[in-house]
Amino acid sequence: MNDNRGSRVVLELSGLTVGYGRRRVIEDFTATPVSGGHVVGLLGPNASGKSTLIKSIAGIHGTVGGTIRARVDGVTRDGRSLRRIVGYVPQDLPDTAALTAFETVLIAARRARSVRGIDIPAVELAGRAMTELSIGELAGRYISELSGGQRQLTAVAQMLVARPDVMLLDEPTSALDLHRQLFLLEMIRRLAAESGAVVLMAIHDINLAARFCGELLVMKDGRVVAQGEPRTVLTPELLAEVYGVDAEILDHGGVPVVAPVAV
Repeated sequence: MNDNRGSRVVLELSGLTVGYGRRRVIEDFTATPVSGGHVVGLLGPNASGKSTLIKSIAGIHGTVGGTIRARVDGVTRDGRSLRRIVGYVPQDLPDTAALTAFETVLIAARRARSVRGIDIPAVELAGRAMTELSIGELAGRYISELSGGQRQLTAVAQMLVARPDVMLLDEPTSALDLHRQLFLLEMIRRLAAESGAVVLMAIHDINLAARFCGELLVMKDGRVVAQGEPRTVLTPELLAEVYGVDAEILDHGGVPVVAPVAV
């Protein structure tokens, strides 16, 4: 899974150290280069550094040290040039914005036209993204009127208008019901395969990650614990080490399923 010789986009993270003041959240973080074309699930317990890592790659949180760069069609991108090809979906949109759902997506579409050089009208880009996510009926509603799940889908639509080469999603399914979770994760998996983009997604549900992610990157205390295909990464030993949970790993058509052992 980590053989990226034919990948159009490859994300490289090496020696990253990130903190808040004197407290280090991520320390000397180095991962095997992440290749595009599939979804990489970022797993780990609370406070393991998942959100901080994603914000650092997106350029929202500065790093103390280390390297973040991507190779896109053989061209190296870092710093400001990297941020131009990155799309970021936060855990939730602020619910105080005095904008409709369509207006928030339209703003992102206008930026995409400027930054990415897309020649499709911004109104059409915004409409396409909302239709693709089946949230067209939300277009005229204000962000403050939306549920948490509806705001999450609107945030994903903001990212999709630019079709970025690196997609970063921070718990995009946490406020969605099961039907919407499956719909969104399948769509993200399809987009990764079609575009060759790197997709790094923080997610708590291990079984959903195993089903929809081609690769898992497991964190604990700001470091990489394991990385690879779900069937090789997810073991009883890893779950005990990272989550402190006793569990069996079942096989469902080649997809590992975590079954916690009753206490």
